[in-house]
Amino acid sequence: MKQITIIIAFLMVLSSPVATQEVKLFAFPPTDAEVILVEEGGPEAKVKLGREYQDVKDYKEAFKWYRLAAEQGYADAQLNIGLMYSHGGMGVLRDYNQAYMWLNIGAANGSSAAKRWRKKVAGNMTSKRIEKAKVMARKCMESNYKKCG
Repeated sequence: MKQITIIIAFLMVLSSPVATQEVKLFAFPPTDAEVILVEEGGPEAKVKLGREYQDVKDYKEAFKWYRLAAEQGYADAQLNIGLMYSHGGMGVLRDYNQAYMWLNIGAANGSSAAKRWRKKVAGNMTSKRIEKAKVMARKCMESNYKKCG
């Protein structure tokens, strides 16, 4: 009986308009109308579009979409931004402070991958810079992602 309830709940979620909007596939590059839908939608669609741009090496556009999703508190987007800053050359210059800040935020929002990458990035930083990045992360989160960096 418990399995049937779970299956019914899953099907109800899939049939809801919000879920349909989030998993809707769009052609790449998206039309102007699709871009508007993504802008108005949840962070999952923004990250999906960001990944599409990243796949074609349009890092500036990928970063833009990741940032919009990150500002909605989405941990996967925060992880992606942290990775872009940690590697550099992907639309942004390498900046371990920014990388650590975004990875710290992503970790706080539940990303286990962000926790692992944060540790790797910390290996390239002094303890003073890590503390500065932690302060930056707190300010970013307290400002509802308006004062990030």
